[in-house]
Amino acid sequence: MKHLPLLSLVVLALSACGATPLPVDTTLDESWNVVMSESVRNSFDITSVAVTAEENDVGIDVVYQLQELTVIKGFAFQATVDGDSGNDSVVFRLSVFDNEFKGFAIVSHREHTNFGVKQFNALNANLVGTTVSFSEVVAILQRANAGRSGISVTYDGFMPAIEAMVDRYLAL
Repeated sequence: MKHLPLLSLVVLALSACGATPLPVDTTLDESWNVVMSESVRNSFDITSVAVTAEENDVGIDVVYQLQELTVIKGFAFQATVDGDSGNDSVVFRLSVFDNEFKGFAIVSHREHTNFGVKQFNALNANLVGTTVSFSEVVAILQRANAGRSGISVTYDGFMPAIEAMVDRYLAL
């Protein structure tokens, strides 16, 4: 019985270090408010739609379609991608409609305070309100000195997902 407290401490330490990511609820609830306000959610008919094989390959987990009457106006996405801290270590959400990026949020991550977080901060501060374009995402990161340079597992994890999200929107 002496070893039980030590085992609990090890489990607690591993959990605190982010060794086991917490599952992320993907239902359309108030946790989506950062990328899609309640008023926006009330303005559209929103339905969950199938993720394509290509989108799944780049980590997209969830796609919500935003529709007015019979016209698709945009999408809200969630992706779980690899980061510097390991497989599936970054979960983020993005919404696009009215030809703009409307919301971006990092739901969870295990990145260190270096390059990955610098990329997230650049997108958090500058992406919303810009015209939907993958080249705009790249430009935002470059202006923040957080563009693709050297080895960047985090960049290589989330950028293909963002590109696939942009492609789905621009195909409307």
